[in-house]
Amino acid sequence: MASIPAHDAQRRADAIGGRLTALFDRSGKGIGQVCPWELVVFNDLSEAARAAAAWIVADSVMKDRTELIPS
Repeated sequence: MASIPAHDAQRRADAIGGRLTALFDRSGKGIGQVCPWELVVFNDLSEAARAAAAWIVADSVMKDRTELIPS
């Protein structure tokens, strides 16, 4: 497994507006049933996309822990 440099992950995350939803496809399942659910899958399985997703999650966690308000 190759390692994606942090600045590359951040650049990719910034390019998609820091939105995880840009990296996933969602589809509703079981609509109208007792327990509807959604299937969420990566729309891009590349290491760069996964690194961007990790960057977005880590950045969000750090902002939450440090109580930073996004600009």
